[in-house]
Amino acid sequence: MIIDFREAIARLPTRPKKNVACLPLLDQIDVARDQNLPPLAGATIGKLVTGLRVTLEHAVNPLRFIAFNPGSTVKVKGAKSDVDARLPFTPEELNIIYSDEMMTDPDADMPDRYFWLLVLAPLSGLRIEEMGMLCPQNIRCDQGIWYALIASGQQAEAESGPAAAIVRRPALDHHRSQLSSLCRKAAAGPP
Repeated sequence: MIIDFREAIARLPTRPKKNVACLPLLDQIDVARDQNLPPLAGATIGKLVTGLRVTLEHAVNPLRFIAFNPGSTVKVKGAKSDVDARLPFTPEELNIIYSDEMMTDPDADMPDRYFWLLVLAPLSGLRIEEMGMLCPQNIRCDQGIWYALIASGQQAEAESGPAAAIVRRPALDHHRSQLSSLCRKAAAGPP
């Protein structure tokens, strides 16, 4: 049953048009085969099989509807990629970025804020438009964990109700939090 599900899902088209998406799944598979549409990626198939596996595990324990989870041994080829999708840049691309004249030449014609955007953006997990809104007071620490508070002024103040849902708090490692501290001191000027 689970293997049949996996094999059927593997033949579904990727991002079908509305006229195909409204069809029953078996009809979608026929259309995908007839029109030579690209199938779902292995990672997507893996997520769908995992969802079914988790549902069946719930039927085993705590519900005890079935004695054994038939999906526990089913594997999906291509469910994991060699490249971590969370990393937006390859090491070669990072080398190009950080060896550029703008980064290495202290006399380069570039405002300080551009320099810090280039230093922090590729490694911080922040979106470039969020980096543009970032102020030193947005770098915060809560129970020893440093993070960047990303929100507009009103939303950051409220942090409750619906506004809290759109406030992002990406974590920052120790080195970037130290950079933030240095930036604050530099912005404040000499003592």
